[in-house]
Amino acid sequence: MPKTINLILATFFYAIICALILRSPDRGAKPVPRELYEGLISGTHQGYTDPGNKFSAFKKYFISNTPVTFLMDTPFTPYAPGIEHYYTAQSYFVPMILNPEPDEKIALIYCSNHTIADLRLQQTGYRLAAVEGDGKGIGVKVR
Repeated sequence: MPKTINLILATFFYAIICALILRSPDRGAKPVPRELYEGLISGTHQGYTDPGNKFSAFKKYFISNTPVTFLMDTPFTPYAPGIEHYYTAQSYFVPMILNPEPDEKIALIYCSNHTIADLRLQQTGYRLAAVEGDGKGIGVKVR
């Protein structure tokens, strides 16, 4: 008798779940408009940019597979504000390693403005070798 009750309850439960799924307003992926699809395939679509594209100006300074220090507004902590810039840059520069600690000979400086960048350069022992924007550039270790 208990098996029969379990079978009835299970059938009832699964029937309710199926009914909820069938009644849901969104039944799958929506079709992609032809213009969007063609733009994405041909690479001419202007609505999408590579998340790491803002780091493309720095690529000319690096020798592949050489570790580089990544300096940002504050010393590295896993939950620091702006940490997404570090992760985005690391994704963009793969297989090169970005070290968040100021240990490498070359540094990629990615700060909010030049005042913070100058302060971080002094704190970590780098000097600015190339400027790529306000608070952004390449540093070389001096001490």
